[in-house]
Amino acid sequence: MKKFTFRLAVVKKLKDRKVEECKELILKMQKLFQDEQKNLKNFHDDKKTVREQIAKFKRELTFYRVEHALSYEEGVDYKIVSQELKLQDAYKELKSAEKSLEEAVKEVKIYEKLEEKAVEKYKRERLRFEQDQMDDVSLILRAKRGK
Repeated sequence: MKKFTFRLAVVKKLKDRKVEECKELILKMQKLFQDEQKNLKNFHDDKKTVREQIAKFKRELTFYRVEHALSYEEGVDYKIVSQELKLQDAYKELKSAEKSLEEAVKEVKIYEKLEEKAVEKYKRERLRFEQDQMDDVSLILRAKRGK
C-alpha cells in the first residue's frame, strides 16, 4: 500500500505562510501604532510647554512673545489633530490585520481538520488492506494443509 500523502499539503503550507505574513504585518502595525502614540504624546507635551511659556510671558508683560507663543500653539493644535487622525488610521489598520490573522488561522484549522480526517481514512484503509492480506495468507495456509 502507498505511503500516506495529504493531497492538500501545498495549500496548507500556503495558508501557514499566510498566517506568518499576517503575524509579521501585525507586528509592524503595532509598532506603527505605538510610534503614533508617542508622537501624539510629544505634541501634547509641546502644548503643555507652550502654555507654561504663555503664562510666564503674561506675568512678565512681554505681549509680543505671547502672540508668538499663541501662534505656535495653534500650529501644535493642528499637529495634534492630524496626529490623532493618523493614530485612528493606524488603529484601524491594526484591527484589520488582526482580523486577517483570525481568518487565516481559521483556514489553517480547517486544513488541519481535513488532514486529520484524511489520516484517519488512510489508517482505516491500511487496516482493511492488511486484514485482507492476512485473510489471503490464512486461506493459502489452509489450502496447503488440506492437500
